[in-house]
Amino acid sequence: MAWADIDLYAVNYLMTAAAMNALADDLTYLHAPNFAVYHHPGTGGVYTLAAGNYGQDVDATNFNLTITTTGGPVMTLFSGMGLTSDATTSARFTIVHLDPISYMGRNEFNVFDAEIESATAVPVCILKPFDNLPAGSHTFRLTWGVGGTGSGTLNVVEKPFLAAWEGT
Repeated sequence: MAWADIDLYAVNYLMTAAAMNALADDLTYLHAPNFAVYHHPGTGGVYTLAAGNYGQDVDATNFNLTITTTGGPVMTLFSGMGLTSDATTSARFTIVHLDPISYMGRNEFNVFDAEIESATAVPVCILKPFDNLPAGSHTFRLTWGVGGTGSGTLNVVEKPFLAAWEGT
């Protein structure tokens, strides 16, 4: 459901059924904004990436959310648990908006939202805004890269999730 511009009300304004429906839709929209979320079920193998790979999708099918917005800010959130094969290996995570600017930057290892360097599982949490997006369809993905000599792992048993919602 999208926001609809409605008539400005004035004294002696006759409310039509269409105007009441538009007002009801707008109130519903304010209380249930456009959003998408993926919760991993926590089953199956872990996600692993070898060092030297940058800007890779963690899971292009599941950690890939599309929402249709009315324009303006969008908030994204990722939460999960990850680790690296040793303390000198770095795993870096980012949420990208699939537009020409951020998509081109996704292959740079130095562009990231969260980084871990731990041989024991630690939380990875990203809360990232995307401001001034035009109205329309927008896709967000979780990507990562691993530097050093080992590998990075994103655990699934803790049920990682990715969410995107339209701000107001």
